[in-house]
Amino acid sequence: MFLRYGFILLLVLASVRFSFAQINCPPHLPLTLLGNTSYCVGSPGSELSIEQSYVGYEWLPTSEVSQNVLLTAGSYQVVVTHYTGCTDTLAFVVEQVSNPPQPTIDVSGPTEFCEGGSVTLSVPVWYPYYEWSTGSVSEEITVFESGTFIVSIEDWIGCVSSSNSVQIIVNPLPVAAFSPNLEMYDIQFNNLSLNATDYEWNFGDGTFSTDFEPTHSYTSGGTLPMWLVANNDCGSDTAFLNLESVGINAAVNQTDFSIYPNPNNGQFFIQMNSDIGDDLVLSVYNCVGQTVYTRSIQNAAGIITVDSKQFQSGVYMVQIETTKGIHAERFIVQN
Repeated sequence: MFLRYGFILLLVLASVRFSFAQINCPPHLPLTLLGNTSYCVGSPGSELSIEQSYVGYEWLPTSEVSQNVLLTAGSYQVVVTHYTGCTDTLAFVVEQVSNPPQPTIDVSGPTEFCEGGSVTLSVPVWYPYYEWSTGSVSEEITVFESGTFIVSIEDWIGCVSSSNSVQIIVNPLPVAAFSPNLEMYDIQFNNLSLNATDYEWNFGDGTFSTDFEPTHSYTSGGTLPMWLVANNDCGSDTAFLNLESVGINAAVNQTDFSIYPNPNNGQFFIQMNSDIGDDLVLSVYNCVGQTVYTRSIQNAAGIITVDSKQFQSGVYMVQIETTKGIHAERFIVQN
């Protein structure tokens, strides 16, 4: 009997001893803090989290107990609890940092120029990310059109600052255009030009006008080529018209030939697009209607080569006159 109860007592003692066995916790649990402990002025704080999954999180001195938190500037500790009951602690500091200094746009050239020009805008290459109001993400942009331009920069921790604004004004080139209202020998000219400030009319009979919409009386009939030169501070443009027996043959915007390359440096080619006559007179006029080149061509066909290095940079008009009429096309010389 004694032996039986003694054996039972040993079993009970062994059971009690097993229930009080201690768990040996590792000196450090895996504990990785994710997120940036610095945040920018204007943002709500640092978004932080613990990479590893645990049964418990405690962010001190706050009351946050989730795996992810939003913290403002201060000193903190996060305590994690393993499923075995083991815990570990990580101390860290959250700080608010200033946004980067406002960048200043550097302008390489005038901020007001004529159509066809450009200006380069740039900022210092100190930051990892740039974004212009145009959508460009490079350190510099080339501007060809009017507008207001701003660039935003972002530093290595994501703080953003916007630059001063730069306004660019692109003044358009003039476009000369007109139409006549014919009544016998008297013609009222309708001025259809764009972007011009002053005008020079050459009526083809040795008379001229600077009116916006002049009326001219011809004293005789016949074929008279005339033109209008429209000017502004950016340049000139010329519209041509052929008056035949005080009737109208359009001389501009024809497509009976094409010029290439356009723009060019004074050397270019004329490709005949249709049968506009075998014998012709080829003339080149500058922007004020002066003849700067003329040439008679017999049996013209295919491609005509024009090579004149004397042309200065500007807008010119090629006129081809045949027995079937006058045809004209504009081109640009860039030296």
